[in-house]
Amino acid sequence: MRLDLFTAFHLNLDFSCVAPEDAGRVLDRCVWPLVDLLQTPGVALGLEVPASSLSLLAALDPLLLDAIRAAIAAGRLELVGSGLAQVILPLVPAAVGAHDLRRGRDVYRELLGAAPRVAYLHEQTYAAGLVPLYREAGYEALIAEWENPASAHGWPGERRYRAAWIAGTNGSRIAGLWNSSVVFQRVQRFAHGEIDLDEVVALLASHVGAAAPRALCLYGNDAEVFDHRPGSGALRYGSGPQGEWERLGVLVRALAADPRFALVTPSAALAAHPPVGEPLRLESADAPLPAKKQAKYNVTRWAVCGRDNVRRNARCHALARRLDVAEALARAAGGAGVGEGDVGRCRDALGRLWGSDLRTHTTDARHDDAAARLGALAASVDAVLGRLEAPLAPPAPDAVVLFNPHPFAWTAQPFATTLAWPPGVVRGGLALLDEQGRRVPSQLEEVETHRDGSLRRAVVVLAPTLPALGTLRLRCTSAPAPAEAGPAPERLDTASTTLVLSARRGAAVRALGFPHLGAAPLAGTVPQGAFDPIELAADWYTGHLVLHDAAGAKHTDLEPVALRYAAPPSACPIRVPVVARLGGPWGECWKTVWAYRDVPRVDVRYHLVLRDQRPRSLRLGVLTLAPDAFAPGALRYATVNGGRDVETFALGDARVGHGDPVSFGVTARACLGATEGWVDVGDAARGVTMAWDPSRVAPAPMVQHTPAGDRALTRVSLSLAESDETAAPHFRGHTTLTVSYLGRGADPAEMRRQAIQAASGLHVVRRRAAPSLMSSAEVFA
Repeated sequence: MRLDLFTAFHLNLDFSCVAPEDAGRVLDRCVWPLVDLLQTPGVALGLEVPASSLSLLAALDPLLLDAIRAAIAAGRLELVGSGLAQVILPLVPAAVGAHDLRRGRDVYRELLGAAPRVAYLHEQTYAAGLVPLYREAGYEALIAEWENPASAHGWPGERRYRAAWIAGTNGSRIAGLWNSSVVFQRVQRFAHGEIDLDEVVALLASHVGAAAPRALCLYGNDAEVFDHRPGSGALRYGSGPQGEWERLGVLVRALAADPRFALVTPSAALAAHPPVGEPLRLESADAPLPAKKQAKYNVTRWAVCGRDNVRRNARCHALARRLDVAEALARAAGGAGVGEGDVGRCRDALGRLWGSDLRTHTTDARHDDAAARLGALAASVDAVLGRLEAPLAPPAPDAVVLFNPHPFAWTAQPFATTLAWPPGVVRGGLALLDEQGRRVPSQLEEVETHRDGSLRRAVVVLAPTLPALGTLRLRCTSAPAPAEAGPAPERLDTASTTLVLSARRGAAVRALGFPHLGAAPLAGTVPQGAFDPIELAADWYTGHLVLHDAAGAKHTDLEPVALRYAAPPSACPIRVPVVARLGGPWGECWKTVWAYRDVPRVDVRYHLVLRDQRPRSLRLGVLTLAPDAFAPGALRYATVNGGRDVETFALGDARVGHGDPVSFGVTARACLGATEGWVDVGDAARGVTMAWDPSRVAPAPMVQHTPAGDRALTRVSLSLAESDETAAPHFRGHTTLTVSYLGRGADPAEMRRQAIQAASGLHVVRRRAAPSLMSSAEVFA
């Protein structure tokens, strides 16, 4: 029977190691040869190009664009869709991903007259929440990698030869064609002269079915790896019969002449082998974001490996947050104040700055250019936001305006922001009054004063109530100064939280409980001996950090400390702060722990001062569940990975080890996208939700679940750095991450609202002053 072979050659002119001045030569060496192959009778191919690369192609080589249009019109070539840029969609907010896909299709229509039906997953990275985004953008099918999901789920090999329904979130589904990492790597090796033609043909012949026709992806990877290598002027490898595209031509012509094979477009393969049966889940608890190739090639490379990814991603998150606020302000004003094109152009620029190629083997020129573009985009976003804030900006230095950008009400959840005042405006303590003159409960932390004793700057914590898209105007007035703080105990009990710290172990959390969820703690320190297997014979902590330095040496913050109140409890109606200072050869950490009074929540802030660290791995904010608080078979974790819906993963008796090393050179095998800044773990009745602000620092959450008899060790950690062949992290000076632990009941919608509130907060409108009078003391930060 016939084997239908389809391809999805991937062309990306933003490839991390391709200098912009080499783009034209890449078209000559890597794209024209592909177009020339289409002149062979019986040959039809697929070509996938991000829309930004297609735009550059059109500008550099209009004749090539004409040839591509003609081949598409003749049915010999199918353009496979991407986005405006190649963005790792499970790692970016849904608004960013949806815009990237939608704008990509706009550009395809503009340049080619039509938009593609089939999309190639960016870097073959997948999350279930992406399925609705692709469907909304107009795509009918995806090309996804076969080997990793098939291995995770134990699918029979026969399934790979026809399309399948892929199950997304919220009941969505989309058709899926299978790419094969093994097959495309063998084709690459043939083109590079490492194996013979007979070996490749024999491999493909082994996939020919005896009973029915089949489909198989012949090649689904980079086009620019043939006859091109970045740098050193090595722009072409070989010529004549030794050239890599010439060798590919030999293979294509041999397959076209062999009656066992047919070279078809992806859409033709989909039509001939349509999906049947129940939708398949590609993701699993151990591999929530499947990608292509071996385990060393996983999503941590774009999250926390590469070149300063954890900070660059945070800057992108911050810009995405500000664009979301701008759109919310425009909605609150009835659509006035900003043009749709202004926000759209900013979102175009942001998508390109979130491109995968700026996060791997980025050249110095691309790195510097991206930094400049980030700065320019930040200025543009600030200008858009400034026009929308202007009607709300308070005129007086003793006033502040809060805006709720969320589509749900803010109902007395705690919120902290830093405010500043000129001399003499606020003295002693602080009282916040609403527009009716009623006092809003608040507290001051980290107070700075002017020389006259008045407040200059402080962290203000309050618990306001605002409707969706609503504002709250507050006036700052003086109040009696609080007393001095003193030493703090290890145990802090409030109406909503029970917290026990360990002064002997760096203020790690010994016990974390929430009275409304039961008397027993849900998380804390699990002592050695709690589990029988010898590999689990250790103390397992909560709220600590673990750093492996460049030499592989392990460092932690588990040393004796003195606990002190950061502010007197009597002056803290919202949360009680305890601070500890730690240090070692790796650097210094100021750890602040807050126990909240009226909400089930504990925060831990890590203020790191690192001394030129280039860590192989840096993980903190660890949460360790109490093994007797949940039935292991009922445990699951949940988060949002680039989509709009929550993805839930059952743990049960599965062994999950996202942070397990793949090799000495690759320190982790998986992570979560957690694009709303939270991960929940527990059972259906209760659990603990971790939340953080990804616009300040963008960690990669990692889950560990190790069954041990009728119990299990279950942990979540946040990574700021991991290692693979792309990694070049560098930490010098100050890095701050705050992790919130929220006690969660049985209502998942309420859990998500509270997690989003903890992660992203309210928007504070800055006071606008004349440029000649502007000073840092007049700006609400």
